[in-house]
Amino acid sequence: MAEYIIAHDLGTSGDKATLFTVDGRVVKSRTCSYDVQFFGKNCAEQNPLDWWSAVCKATKDILEGIDKSNVIALSFSAQMQGCLLVDREGNPLRPSIIWADQRALKEAERLEREIGFDRMYEITGHRLSSSNTLEKIMWLKENEPEVYK
Repeated sequence: MAEYIIAHDLGTSGDKATLFTVDGRVVKSRTCSYDVQFFGKNCAEQNPLDWWSAVCKATKDILEGIDKSNVIALSFSAQMQGCLLVDREGNPLRPSIIWADQRALKEAERLEREIGFDRMYEITGHRLSSSNTLEKIMWLKENEPEVYK
């Protein structure tokens, strides 16, 4: 019986799914794309439900002709530095603010002023940037308080 591993990479432009044998041979690969909404000054968002649809479609495509009970592992990697607020059930409250979004410039400047560039790096291991998740959460708290709540 052949055993398989599925790997998903949820990137900026789409979900790249690959079916591997357990010894690392590529069996099938599929990319399902989704949109990025660019708007305003430096804003970039995606609908997380589009991510899920792409994962489902890509998985179905690469499993065509394969006994799904032979899949023994599933892995995911995804965009870093995104900000997706969800409710208690895990449902998205708004589109995800993705890594390319730079709207939180004032928040990054505030952190540098109040905590300092070097200290923030010591705490987080990241340089201050409006693309980081913390700065995006601060932006949401200030600009979309009902969603943040």
